[in-house]
Amino acid sequence: MLIRRFILLWQQSWSIRQTRYLMLWLLTAYGAYLFWLGIRPIVFLSGALVCSVTFLVWLLRPHSTSTEGNTEKNNSNLLDLDSFRCHLADSRALPRGVHLNDTALGYWRKTYAQVEAIHQVAIAIAHKESLFIPDLLDTLHTVLALSAQFSQAFTAAKQMQTPSYQKVAHRQLQSTTYRLSQTYRHLQELHDQLLAEDMDTGSSSASGVSDRLRAVISSNKSELVK
Repeated sequence: MLIRRFILLWQQSWSIRQTRYLMLWLLTAYGAYLFWLGIRPIVFLSGALVCSVTFLVWLLRPHSTSTEGNTEKNNSNLLDLDSFRCHLADSRALPRGVHLNDTALGYWRKTYAQVEAIHQVAIAIAHKESLFIPDLLDTLHTVLALSAQFSQAFTAAKQMQTPSYQKVAHRQLQSTTYRLSQTYRHLQELHDQLLAEDMDTGSSSASGVSDRLRAVISSNKSELVK
């Protein structure tokens, strides 16, 4: 169980550019340490211990990004409520110049209430296990993109006059809201799974949880490229 956890930590941390820089720095410092003091057992072991502890502390430290080359926007902490709402603000604003009846307004509010609920579950999972933060951030990025897609399709459906094109917009709406509902369902199941594992101290499926999160991300991205 501990070995699987360490391997998962290693895989997720290695995708961060700073981890590779740290490894290079530690190896350089270790080599200089041996060269300066000579290769003796006490020097060899003490240097190895310092490097190992330093790297282990880095692995256990929560990281907010999992890929290099992200923009400043992508590097922001979407698990923070204010940051998430700031990113969500543009798509969440009601379309200007479009009249909404009670049914349409209720549909709009229900969809964005589910987006907020997804964010709350993601926060709860992050609090239970910081190991999943990179995957949760990726998930929230796809949720923001799905929200923008919903807003565009919703506005288009209200502005289109041709029935055939209205149907196209409505299909897009249904497909997008379905992905959002599935995202919420899967995240809630993962959260409940973590709670259940707390009751069974001998049980751990960290790699399985991470795989399921990545499956959600993949499904959301597939929806976005349709």
